Amino acid sequence: MPNSLQKLLRPKSIALFGGAWATNVAEQISRSNYEGEVWPIHPTRKLIGPYHVYKSIDQLPSIPDAVFLGVNRFTSVDLVAKLSKLGVGGVSCFASGFAETGKEGLSLQKKIVKAAGKMPILGPNCYGFLNYLDNIIMWPDQHGGRAVENGVGIIAQSSNIAINLTMQKRSLPIAYILTTGNQAQTGISEIALNLLEDHRVTALGFYLEAIDDVQKFEIMAHKAKKVKKPIIILKAGQSLLGQNQSLSHTASITGSPKANSAMFRRLGITEVKDLDTFLETLKVLHFIGPLKLPSIASISCSGGEASLMADIAMGTNIEFSSFSRVETLKLAKILGPIVQISNPLDYHTFIWGDEEKMTRTFTTILKASINLFVFILDMPRIDRCNHTSFQCALTSIIAAKKSTGANVAVISTISDCMTEEIANVFINENIVPLCGLRSGILAISSAIEVHNLWLKKNHSKILISNLPKHNLKIMQLDEFEAKKLLSNFGINVPKNILARTQEDLLEQIAHSSVAFPLVAKALGIYHKSDVGAIYLNISNSIELSKCVERMPSSRTGILVEEMVENTICELLIGIVRDEIGIFTITIGMGGILTELLNKATNSPQVLTLPATMKEIELSLKSLPISKLFSGYRGIPKVDSRKVAKFIKKICDFSEEHKNTMFEIEINPLIIHKKGITAVDAQISGIKPFKGDIK
Repeated sequence: MPNSLQKLLRPKSIALFGGAWATNVAEQISRSNYEGEVWPIHPTRKLIGPYHVYKSIDQLPSIPDAVFLGVNRFTSVDLVAKLSKLGVGGVSCFASGFAETGKEGLSLQKKIVKAAGKMPILGPNCYGFLNYLDNIIMWPDQHGGRAVENGVGIIAQSSNIAINLTMQKRSLPIAYILTTGNQAQTGISEIALNLLEDHRVTALGFYLEAIDDVQKFEIMAHKAKKVKKPIIILKAGQSLLGQNQSLSHTASITGSPKANSAMFRRLGITEVKDLDTFLETLKVLHFIGPLKLPSIASISCSGGEASLMADIAMGTNIEFSSFSRVETLKLAKILGPIVQISNPLDYHTFIWGDEEKMTRTFTTILKASINLFVFILDMPRIDRCNHTSFQCALTSIIAAKKSTGANVAVISTISDCMTEEIANVFINENIVPLCGLRSGILAISSAIEVHNLWLKKNHSKILISNLPKHNLKIMQLDEFEAKKLLSNFGINVPKNILARTQEDLLEQIAHSSVAFPLVAKALGIYHKSDVGAIYLNISNSIELSKCVERMPSSRTGILVEEMVENTICELLIGIVRDEIGIFTITIGMGGILTELLNKATNSPQVLTLPATMKEIELSLKSLPISKLFSGYRGIPKVDSRKVAKFIKKICDFSEEHKNTMFEIEINPLIIHKKGITAVDAQISGIKPFKGDIK
């Protein structure tokens, strides 16, 4: 473990500042098997918990490795400065009232970071951490964890969420739980880098409200992939209301959910949507690891359970592989003619209670060429029922696992039917217990996704803008300016002219190479078709003059351009600079029904920049209209690689202007018989742009 956090996370001596909160920490430490020194500091008290109290830090036997600060925010700043000068290993700052409260708190947070210097500090506004590997409890509240020899590391920005996760009854071995609070100095990326160095940590889970530093986060993710330790993320702030809550809670910029998700996928990080799936996924990864193949077998004694399994797995990464002919014949011989051999398998209850037949059935199944075998089993309540009749299933599953060495999980339909006692029986036999059918299936799917994401390669560093995050004056270029920029960069746009008056327009047309039919647009007007500010398919000068007369006035001018004909399909290309500084490209179906069609089909593909040609091509293939590229129903074929190259050029344009551009939208990008054209373009950003308009 790097020295920067080693003393804080694995201290041999702990100092505690404060009254009630420090007392809580002292009591939690005293209940653990911590073997180091504990030194409470208080001006008047003699004992805090079972420990002798020192009046000041100057009286301590030596410089502490770790310090818990349970004092107010102003005293915290003063103490951090003193502790840093003394060379303390690190500090956990409990106090709130910093950047999450506004301008005054932000100023105070800057002071505490400056006071800390190179000394690591967790928080402020955080509970601290729990190290269940070394019995180190820097935690001012109850917790439900226990000592383990190895397990997963969990880092949470919310201390309350972290407390709740310690109370899990799912038999997930937790090695560390750390809270980051405001991430004022030491953020999630640096903490994770330290945990990855601990050989006892098998996987990492983040409850994340905001990324502390994109570049550090990227380095950390590459490190995790290199050492084969998967990362699972539950990202808060998916809704606008959720983003507002995150902002008021930790004063963090949450960033666009789509941008964050695209970045996670690029970095080989799997995202989940709820805490149940979060815990179950970590469990699969801890006991089995990433699943290299999607083939799953489901085994149950109920048709209802088999149907539920199939229904819930629909749309996930899971594939139910068929049994071979030989395996089918063997199973049919054991189970009889009434049982239909399929996957998911309902083996009925004809053999229930016959351990020999059950073991033979399960062993035959586990010898199939399938990656993971999932038994559905719900145990009755121990307090009201007799569960001895279910022992045959446990015994048979365990026996089949021992004889084959296959990857085996046992899943309950609802979490209540997998108790810790039963789960621990399975764990002792190297069988993964999963709590709840939906969260368990999603966990398996996520474990498959981990492997799939690790196979994808994009070695370029994520494109990040160097612009500051706040107080920027963003301007919108008009369409003529936007297209001029694109054209100067080598991106095909329609031939056009810009006129301020009708007379000027007709004179330019007479001496221009722009050919009919034309499109005329009044610039500076949104939703042009609603107010008569756009006319299509204008065939001559007389018709053009009449159209312009009917248009609403425009201070910006009138844009006239050649109309693109023989359209095959239309795309939407949008590139946006996220609030955290990364760029994402959205590739979707274009035209006037863009929003409706993309929402209905869930089709837009989002990638972080710089995007590779392969990524763009795969995104195009995943669109519902991709069939049009192959000559659907007599439509001319489209060279999808040429389309991908065109889109890549737009990406290159954005990269060239990363420190001036905020957003570019091309809708539609028309693919037609003669080529590809950016028909409508909007660009917003900060002038000057490179290759500026002359």
